[in-house]
Amino acid sequence: MKWFRILVFLLILAFSHRLQAQTATVTWGTAHQTMDGFGGDTWLYQPTYSPSQLNLFFNPTSGIGYGIVRTDNGGCQINYSASACPVETSTMPQLSTVRNAVTDGAAVELTIFPPANLKYSGNFSTTSIGADGSCVDTSNFSALATFTVNWIEMMNANDAPVTYLFPFNEPNLNKSQLGACQWGATGIDSYIKVLGPALSSAGLGSVKIGIADVSSWFNPDLVSACLNDSACAQYVSIVSGHGYGTSGAPDGFTPQTGYCCNTASAAPSAAAGKHIWMNEVNGGHTYQNSYAFWTWDTSMSDALVWARNIHDYLTIANVSGYLYWELADCCYPGEGTGSFNDGLSLIDAATVGARYYVIGNWSKFIRSGWVRIDTTSNPQTGIYVTAFKDPTGTSYSIVALNSNSSATSQTFSFSGFPTTTSVTPYTTTSSDAGLVEQASEAVSSSAFTYTLPAFSVTTFVGSTAAASNKEPTPPTGLTDTVR
Repeated sequence: MKWFRILVFLLILAFSHRLQAQTATVTWGTAHQTMDGFGGDTWLYQPTYSPSQLNLFFNPTSGIGYGIVRTDNGGCQINYSASACPVETSTMPQLSTVRNAVTDGAAVELTIFPPANLKYSGNFSTTSIGADGSCVDTSNFSALATFTVNWIEMMNANDAPVTYLFPFNEPNLNKSQLGACQWGATGIDSYIKVLGPALSSAGLGSVKIGIADVSSWFNPDLVSACLNDSACAQYVSIVSGHGYGTSGAPDGFTPQTGYCCNTASAAPSAAAGKHIWMNEVNGGHTYQNSYAFWTWDTSMSDALVWARNIHDYLTIANVSGYLYWELADCCYPGEGTGSFNDGLSLIDAATVGARYYVIGNWSKFIRSGWVRIDTTSNPQTGIYVTAFKDPTGTSYSIVALNSNSSATSQTFSFSGFPTTTSVTPYTTTSSDAGLVEQASEAVSSSAFTYTLPAFSVTTFVGSTAAASNKEPTPPTGLTDTVR
């Protein structure tokens, strides 16, 4: 009898641990990073968008509410690839897109490529470097800072005010492409100590500087030299990287080949106290070897690559900003011709990819200033959870990814929450594409249980205030052919 009682006790204990492991506990009072937002890039070779297409990206009501629009001075390549580039609106063909995004509430992120006349190579699209590993001689640092100030002032004067400045783009690569420019760690450190004071002198000290956008996250580490130098670090608000690599996403959704995506990892320790951004990544699930590029893939299999990528960068790297590369892709040399060529994009001329809606599960409901709060990140096999609250403590969102091939019941438990009575789920699935509002779920005894559809992403939107807060409207616009 004694052994029987022990066996029963052990079974109960094991069952209790299993239940605990399967519950995603969301802890209101344990805060992680403050979010800057989600966004995407508009650049020289993107197509001309209609207003309704642009609203799909940046409008928080009819679209997925991107809060950041990334742009650059790549127009210098058109007529000024081997000379000085004039700072004028005619050199920035994507300006109208940026303005539209600003109208919808997006903040502007600007990347500056050094003009040809300030580079060792003398060419906007090629790079050669000096002793410090940088494409610009130190004697031209002041001129480059002035060019950057002038570009920001031009944009500010044309209804595209710059909030974030990134002076480097994939500085680890020696490539012959748009704006090619290598930078070494020493050069980055030295240049920021020139750029920071130049911005302040021009009355632009509120512009937040981000470094250093290495192509494969922080490999190599080109940020720590600056961050360990207080004279440089004082001017840096954001530490950033791109997510290109070959390790891919787990759970059977790894892209077939190519460079998407680098596994998320923590930023260098020197970045402590700075906001961390995943500032560029793209790719997909379907790769065409003969074309050596991704094909336009609207599938949920593709979308789940991005869902897991976002989840991991939020929870492992603690990013405050996440930017998928392109809104839509067009006509870059070597990538084909036509008005849309969308292997890397979120939309094409007539369809919306599932990746668009999946990213929207975060971007539409988690805004700038929201804070990621603690939750059980991986409560059971194939389930991944992130949670956030707004700055006032009256609204929250929980995003749950189910990478399993079958529907999975998941319990969510609230710890330390103010009074909350219900949540409203929005789902993206392979069979019911979009951000589809579902019936509200009651919260009882600080918990609720929901069956997450197979291969899905679900956002639960809740409020701790009176239920008069109106929930965002799911995106509408382009024809949905994800199904």
